[in-house]
Amino acid sequence: MRTAVTCIVIAGDGPVTTTWLKNGRPLEEEELDATVVYADESFVSTLTLKNLGYRHNGNYTCVVKNDVASGYYSAILTVKVPPRWIIQPTDISAVADRPAKIDCQADGVPLPHVRWKVSTGEPPEKFKTIVSSSHVHILVNGSLNFRNVETTDSGYYLCEANNGIGTGLSTVVRLSVHSAPQFHSKYTMMAARRGERATLECRAVGDKPMSFTWKKNGVILDPLAESRYSHISEDLPLGGQSKLVIDKVEKKDSALFTCTSVNDYGEDSKNIQLTIQDIPDAPQSTEVHDVSSRSVRLSWSKPFDGNSPITQYTVMWRQIGGQSTGGPLTVPGTETTVVIRGLKPKNRYFFRVKCENSLGESQFGAEVAVTTLEEPPRRSPHGIRAAPLSSRSVNVTWLIPNDDEPDSIDGYYVGYKSHSKSEPYNFKAVNVSNTRSPYFVVADLSPLTDYSIIVQAYNGRGAGPPSEPVIVRTLEFDRPAAPVIKTYYATSKTIKLSWDPQTAPNAPVSGYILHHRMEGR
Repeated sequence: MRTAVTCIVIAGDGPVTTTWLKNGRPLEEEELDATVVYADESFVSTLTLKNLGYRHNGNYTCVVKNDVASGYYSAILTVKVPPRWIIQPTDISAVADRPAKIDCQADGVPLPHVRWKVSTGEPPEKFKTIVSSSHVHILVNGSLNFRNVETTDSGYYLCEANNGIGTGLSTVVRLSVHSAPQFHSKYTMMAARRGERATLECRAVGDKPMSFTWKKNGVILDPLAESRYSHISEDLPLGGQSKLVIDKVEKKDSALFTCTSVNDYGEDSKNIQLTIQDIPDAPQSTEVHDVSSRSVRLSWSKPFDGNSPITQYTVMWRQIGGQSTGGPLTVPGTETTVVIRGLKPKNRYFFRVKCENSLGESQFGAEVAVTTLEEPPRRSPHGIRAAPLSSRSVNVTWLIPNDDEPDSIDGYYVGYKSHSKSEPYNFKAVNVSNTRSPYFVVADLSPLTDYSIIVQAYNGRGAGPPSEPVIVRTLEFDRPAAPVIKTYYATSKTIKLSWDPQTAPNAPVSGYILHHRMEGR
């Protein structure tokens, strides 16, 4: 197909010169397959364009000059051209979770409209039109852009370019999406008991072949350097997996293990925190606080729990010499202090603590010793008796309570006062703690007077409760002194005696009693 345009100069003096421009530049006849024919002394010029095509579109200008002036006229030539490829789509490969683009650029007059369709069948049959979204959208230049391509995007894509001229363009390309290794879970925790076998697994999804490496606390693991470690890798339908096996795990195996999977398209890592569980360590720093006569408060530091929560603590105690023991007293594993009651005053005790978790019991921690405080006697003396010895003194006796838990007694207070007077007791201290039959003579009393007598025990912490009072009366007179025999005379039938009476004002003699016996009887 061809077209022609004629430029006619209708006024002006000759001679004239006519030239043609395209888009403001001199027209290249050979490049455009064009011919220019001049007539009527160049007042008429005809431009003929052969084999019209896209290259002929443009702004054509006819410029005429003479010796006086010049003139021009421009016209735009539009050649409707069917679509043609600028960049024809080709098969591409992409890596999952990364951006991807399938180029498809066409030119034509008018500018072609580009449409994309997709078919996921094999081979492709039914194509479905793609509508731009946040995942995939069609660029202004016609290319198909994926924000983050997915494995499900694999398939056949049809790019169509049409501007209503001719049959349009279309081509089918294949998008192959490859997957770098990917772990669905990036971090897991697992526990194993000391002495057992631990198996750490990491399973990755991605293209094969796939290789695995292991690290322990960031250092590449060499199974040859640790005979208890071994790992096995194998392919799975959707990727691969690796297992790290540790025989007879020990406390030092508690670590962060990193499994890294690598293929031709990338790598991914997964962390596994391995915790080795064991019986707990023994409680430490056991201390005694708030010591009283019958209770103490015990505290300790929480030990290493063996990577398994401590369920309870057990407290045991013994007295000095180990003659008696106490406990067990259990304490919840969330607490590290306990008050122990029911102890005996002024006794030395030795306490120790152990703990346990789901795997077993720890050893006992170091013993801690403490002596409970003394407390005042709790019981009053009983069996109080008071007997007059003279007109000015009485003898007081009492019994000490005899039970399984005797009081700590340093001595006794013996109190006395006139029974007829409301006056306080006068007390005398008696240090008789080591006898079972204590007594005390109260002197400097008044003759023939009723006295109230009480007794109470005491120790370093104070006095205990007093006994019930007893009433005793002093004698009116003192007992007379024994007479001293001065002389005696004997006959066959009689004996005559004489003596010195040893009288005193406070011990008048009212009579004598003579005692005699036959010798040898």
